[in-house]
Amino acid sequence: MRSPQIKPQDVLNEVLQSVRLRSAIYCRAHMTGEWGFRVEARDHARFHFVKSGNCWIHIDDTNNPIQLDCGDLVILTRGQGHVLRGSIDSPVEPLTELLKRMPLDEKRRFVWDNGGAATTMLCGGFRLEEQRANPLLSTLPPVLVVRDRVAKGISLRNVFELAEAELMAGNLGTEALVSRVSDVIFLHAIRSCFGADCGRVPGLIKGLGDPNVGQALTAMHSEIERPWTVEALASQIGMSRSAFASRFLELVGEPPMTYLARWRLNRGAVLLRTNAFKMLQVATSVGYDSEASFSRAFRRLFGLSPGAYRRHFAATSNDAAPHEAQITSVPLYPSDFQARPGAPEPD
Repeated sequence: MRSPQIKPQDVLNEVLQSVRLRSAIYCRAHMTGEWGFRVEARDHARFHFVKSGNCWIHIDDTNNPIQLDCGDLVILTRGQGHVLRGSIDSPVEPLTELLKRMPLDEKRRFVWDNGGAATTMLCGGFRLEEQRANPLLSTLPPVLVVRDRVAKGISLRNVFELAEAELMAGNLGTEALVSRVSDVIFLHAIRSCFGADCGRVPGLIKGLGDPNVGQALTAMHSEIERPWTVEALASQIGMSRSAFASRFLELVGEPPMTYLARWRLNRGAVLLRTNAFKMLQVATSVGYDSEASFSRAFRRLFGLSPGAYRRHFAATSNDAAPHEAQITSVPLYPSDFQARPGAPEPD
C-alpha cells in the first residue's frame, strides 16, 4: 500500500510521469519572403516551434490568428487544421500541394525560398497514449502556447537544438533519442501552460490548488486500491458529502468517482505495459474487486480488453526497432509525405 503522506506536488509528478508519447516526428521548415500554407486536421497533436523569424497561425474554429515570435512554441492538442503564414495577409497554398513540388529532403528539411526575410521552424506531431485515461491530458486546452519571452525554467531552444542536431546528423539511434526529447518538450509545455491558467481552467491543477480538494486527490492517489466512496473522501477532509462533491466537480471538472475510475484505469494500463502480473493482481492493485469488473471498465474506456492491450505492447516491445516501427506505422505530419526506403506505408 502506498503511503498516504504524499503532497499535491507528488500527485502532479505521478501524473506527469504517466504521460507517454507513442510517437513523434520532426522536420525543419525554412521559408523566405511571402509564404503561407494550410495544414489539414489530423487525429493527433501537432506542434510548431519558431527557431528564427516570426509568423502567424490561424487555427480552425477560432476567431483571431496568433502571432508566433522567435522561440515560441504552439501545440494543437486536438490536431486541428490551421494556416501558417509569414505575414497576416500572405497568400496560402495547401501544404500537400507544396510538398509535391518541394518534397522534404533526406534530412527532413522543407525549403520554400521566395526571397526576403526568413522564418525557420521545427514542426511535428505527437500521439499520446491513454489520453482519455490521464487526468491531466484529458483537460488539455485545444491550443498550448509557450512564449519564449515569459517561459520559466528550462530553455526550449536548447531542447529543440538537440533534436535538430540529431536529425541533421542522422546517426544511429536518432529516432529513439528524438522520441525521448519529445517527452521533455511536451511535458514542459503542459507545465508552463497549466501553471499560467490554473486559476481559471478546471482540471487536476486547479483541484490540487484547493486545500480540501487537493487533500482528497492526494488521498485517492496515495491509496488507489482503497474502496473509496464520495462519503469516505468527504469525511476524510471534514466536509459534507454534497459540499465536497460540488466543490470537486467545480474545480476538477468531473465528479470524484469519475476521476478516480479514470486514474485507476490509467494505472492499470501502466501495470499491463510494465509488469507480468496476473490480471486479477492488476485489477486488485488499482481498486477493482474482480478481474471481470476491471476488464469491463477497461474495455469501455480503451475500446479493447486488458489482455489485447498487453499483447499489443508486448509485440511493440519485442520489435527489433520499436521506435522506428512506431514512427513509420503512424501517419504523422509531415512524415506521411516522406517514405523512407523499406518503411511500410502509413495507414
